[in-house]
Amino acid sequence: MPIIAVHHNPWHPGKDVQRLNAAKGNRICDLAPAISKPYICLVNGEVILRRGWTREIAENDIVQFLVLPQGGGGSNPLRMILMLAVMVFAAWAGPAWAGATYGAVATAAIGIVGAALVNVLIPVRAPSNSIASTESASPTYSVSSQGNSARIGEPIPVQYGRHISWPDFAASPYVEYSGNEQYLYQLFCIGQGEYDIEAIRIEDTDINQFAEVSTEVIPPGGKLTLFPANVETSVEVSGQEMLTGTPLGAFVANEADTKANRLAFDVVCTRGLYYANDSGSLSEMSVSFRCEARLIDDYGTAIGDWTVLGSEVIKAATSTPQRRSYRYTVSPGRYEARITRTDTKNTNSRAGHEICWASLRAYLEDAGTVYPGMTLLAVRIRATNNISQQASRKINVIATRKLPVWNPETGWSAPVATRSIAWAFADACKAEYSAKLNDGRIDLPALYELDRI
Repeated sequence: MPIIAVHHNPWHPGKDVQRLNAAKGNRICDLAPAISKPYICLVNGEVILRRGWTREIAENDIVQFLVLPQGGGGSNPLRMILMLAVMVFAAWAGPAWAGATYGAVATAAIGIVGAALVNVLIPVRAPSNSIASTESASPTYSVSSQGNSARIGEPIPVQYGRHISWPDFAASPYVEYSGNEQYLYQLFCIGQGEYDIEAIRIEDTDINQFAEVSTEVIPPGGKLTLFPANVETSVEVSGQEMLTGTPLGAFVANEADTKANRLAFDVVCTRGLYYANDSGSLSEMSVSFRCEARLIDDYGTAIGDWTVLGSEVIKAATSTPQRRSYRYTVSPGRYEARITRTDTKNTNSRAGHEICWASLRAYLEDAGTVYPGMTLLAVRIRATNNISQQASRKINVIATRKLPVWNPETGWSAPVATRSIAWAFADACKAEYSAKLNDGRIDLPALYELDRI
């Protein structure tokens, strides 16, 4: 009787084997397994292409269907094994079949034919859409327009020497209002390790020329004190007008598996607050509203009652838009929020009495500790006509990397600003983000001499 087997695990052929019953005279195609995974067929140890599956099985044939392993987007191990087998076979069969004179030609021909056969059996897979496969190159040497961006899921930069760089965002930028002034908060990652920063600029202008900008450099292991960085802004709240007695919301403030300890409501009176008198002067008007929140679980189900965080009133006699941020401390948790206008809107054409819910923010629990091992730059910008919105994304720094340097007499120093190739090489060998080699595996005396040259 012929032996028919389907091997579902090629790395352990004796395990997960499915035996099939067949008699002499059956065709291979009639016995092929009905599975979605790719597989190859071997008859007595030889690969049979699909066009040969119409052959009948002999009495003593051993037919094996070998399911091919599926990788996660990298190289296929079975393809590598088959290619190695082709090379070994070609090196032996070429001289044996063609002799010493034409052995090299025969070896090359066998290798080409064998590689083509492997490509038919196991074609090269196209790159997947995973983060690793779509990873882009560093923008440091890019000829495209420079600017700050969020490169989510991509490597944290490691710089050596002296660079002009447009650092990536280390957290989502956000805005808030204070005294009818708008402030933009941005946190940037300059790179792994320490840096000697000689200039911070907006485009080509030193940032110290802008009185409305404040900065803070946070070294590795330092704390950010200029503003909270771990802040989420709700995308559902985007300038909806508040109507009298009608709750606006509820909108989720922070994502699942996060805890907020402060909530912020931004409101804007888009036309100002006023009543235009017959004389042309403006009389004061007011608008009132109520901010509420309640706890929810990670599935968005309410687990608490609505709590009034604050009842607020805005008064003014101006046609200038009025913008306010109201921040409330809450017990740590996940929240949804709503807002309700509590006064009656004056619909007279002489009145500016509209109010909108501009944004909702959640300030997540944060002890002030920033990402370890990196140098960060915090920037707070007050909106004025001195800085355009486009310029706020053109912040760059001129910085030199600080690295330990080695001396045969004193050993390693504290990090110092250096452009040395030798100590950049040593850092690439030793760093936690790289090879993590110990000093015994690096030729430090040779690096020391190269550094002196």
